[in-house]
Amino acid sequence: MIELWWSPAAVVGLWFGNMVLASVTMALLYVALSRRLSRVAPENRNVLYLLIALSPLLWSLCAVALAFAPEWAFLLVPSHCHGNLCSPHEPVFSLKTAGGVGVILSAVVFVVLLFGLLINSWLRNRRLQRLMGQFSTMADDYRVFESGGVQAWCAGLLKPAVFVSQGAIDTLDEAQLRVVLAHEYGHLSRRDNLRRLVAASLTLLWVPGCRRRFLADFNLSAEQACDRNAAAAVGNTALVIETLSRLAREHGDRVAQRERDLQRTFAPFEARRLGGLLSLFWLLQFVLLCLASHQLVEWLLPVV
Repeated sequence: MIELWWSPAAVVGLWFGNMVLASVTMALLYVALSRRLSRVAPENRNVLYLLIALSPLLWSLCAVALAFAPEWAFLLVPSHCHGNLCSPHEPVFSLKTAGGVGVILSAVVFVVLLFGLLINSWLRNRRLQRLMGQFSTMADDYRVFESGGVQAWCAGLLKPAVFVSQGAIDTLDEAQLRVVLAHEYGHLSRRDNLRRLVAASLTLLWVPGCRRRFLADFNLSAEQACDRNAAAAVGNTALVIETLSRLAREHGDRVAQRERDLQRTFAPFEARRLGGLLSLFWLLQFVLLCLASHQLVEWLLPVV
């Protein structure tokens, strides 16, 4: 007699297996496409990065949903039999095997890490924002804190605020200060802190080297998008480059690359072409996950 173990634990375990497979394939694709992605305008590139980070979660959930609703899977679940059971059916497997226990434990650890990262990041940002609020004063629509360094940043996830050091106000001239503020307002309006947290959380299962590269490129695209936002706000690209050069003495965060890309002209069709290429890969990835969801799990976790 065939036993069907499709409890909530089975669903979580199957989802986790799909998430691992989707994350690995997505990380490898990102490495292959990273140079082409650099040709896309930063604001569009940042959106593509978010979609790349989100796709493993999205497609793994869809694949699991179809695995437990085989009547909707059509040809994505190959025809096969278990004894007298030959009609479309849910995956037939057991979580009582060593493999099943390992899958569930891995899934639990991952979910705990994921929620731990989210909660820890939210609490850390909340503490930082409260602390900065206590040691800063309001000036127009940004806050000023005492520091001799030239510093400015946007802090907070759900209700971000812009903070500028007194050293920046004293050191930069009025035009340069406008550039810095326009850049930080760009981060605020785009909710870049929240975007970074989402990207970091959704790539936890990536190959570590690929993940570091992806997150560095993701952060760079956000900075470049805000540089372009500042140039549009002040109407002077040369002034933005001059301000970046001034800040490069304090911070070496790939400023030279940001200066070069600020002067580049990005072809709008490149984003559409890459979007089409990614859409094709996502379709293939979805088909692969649907095939693997059923066949692979029955092979790895047989009923005993």
